[in-house]
Order: sequence, then C-alpha cells, then structure tokens
Amino acid sequence: MPYTVTQWATGTSTDGWAWDGSFWTEAGQRVPILYSTPIQDNGWIWTVSCGSPGVVRYTGAASQPRSPSPCPPGVGPANCSPGLDPRGLLASVEKVLPRETLTATPPPPGVVGVPVTVTTYPVPTAQYATVNATAPDLGDGDPGELLHVVWVVEAVPEATTWFWPDGTSGTEPPWIPQVARAGGTIRAVVTYAVTASGFWSDGVSVHELATVTVGSLAVQASLPYPVQQVQADLG
Repeated sequence: MPYTVTQWATGTSTDGWAWDGSFWTEAGQRVPILYSTPIQDNGWIWTVSCGSPGVVRYTGAASQPRSPSPCPPGVGPANCSPGLDPRGLLASVEKVLPRETLTATPPPPGVVGVPVTVTTYPVPTAQYATVNATAPDLGDGDPGELLHVVWVVEAVPEATTWFWPDGTSGTEPPWIPQVARAGGTIRAVVTYAVTASGFWSDGVSVHELATVTVGSLAVQASLPYPVQQVQADLG
C-alpha cells in the first residue's frame, strides 16, 4: 500500500518561515525550499508508492509549533539547572578575584597597648564571570538539538576574618596587642559567596533560569608583625 511520510526541514536562526520563490526538482516536481525555526518545525509531506523503485511524490507542506527548552518535560525553570558545573563556575570566578595585600598602622614593629589598624588592598568587591554552555533541547524531546545557555557567576565578599599574632581572631579591627611577641603574623581571610544566574536562548528569545548557590572562595593575605614592649618610664 502507498504510505505518507513527513520530512522535517533543518533549522535556521531567522524568525518566521517562508519560501522566497526558490524550488528544487524532485521526480519532475517543483518542491519549495523550507526551513524550520526555533519555534516552529516545517517540512514536506511525501507520498511513497509501491514498486521497485517506488515513486515519491510531494503532496504538501507541514508545520507544527516547537517548545524548545533545556529543562526536561514537567520540570519548571525554578528546578532546572542545565549546564550547571559548580566546580567550573567556582574556577571561573576564582581567576578574576584580586590578590589581596595587607597593611598595618602603626607599621611593624608595633608596641604593646597601641591599637593596630589593618586594611586589605584592593578593597574586596563583587567579581563576575560569564560562562557559556550548551544543553540538549528537551522541550520537544529531541536531545540532538542544542540550546545556548549562559551562566553569569557572581562572587560577593561576605566577611573578612582577622587572625592576630596572640592567637585571637575576629571580624572587627583594630587589634590591641597585650603582650610582647616576635615573629608573629597578622592574617586576613576574605570569604566570597558565589552564586550563578542562568539564561538560555531558543534563538528567538532569552529566558531566565533560577539563581543557584555555587559555593564559597577564600582569599588570604598575611603580614609579619613583631610587637615590642616599651617601658612607661622610658617614654
């Protein structure tokens, strides 16, 4: 028995579809050139007759809407994280974090009982990185089609923890040395919280994904700080 088959056209990035008067010849028939779009599949309907070889005839065009999405069917964008690579996203932000240097006033050697003000340079600020990825188009069940996914990764400084030569620590300077000490070190640890906001494109529109927490990164700086005792009666 003769049978009918639909052959879907390959895609194009232009919105909408229409043939522009261009044809090709198939078994003596003029067949329009069609393209599929990110939001609509277009193709040709062929009728194949019996015989060896059978006769293939073009009988019309077909189209159906597409629903491209990197999220599996039934999974909403809020619960979908296509192309998410926490280790890779952390590494991308770590590359742009500044190297911190540490200064103290008064500069070493310090004096017992005198407040020591400490600062990091540069002042910790939010850092960003962009990571491009691809994900299968699961919206129409065709994982062979790929969609563009972008992650904008943000590292925001949460706190700076100070470690003092006398073994104490805290988040608030200044430090007031209480005992004489030689060879001590002031150390600062700046912790960044890392999140990522995702976006994907179907070739027509950009869609937002939920923001996810990736992890944290720490940047350290240290400064040798000897402390000396000064007798009050010696000035």
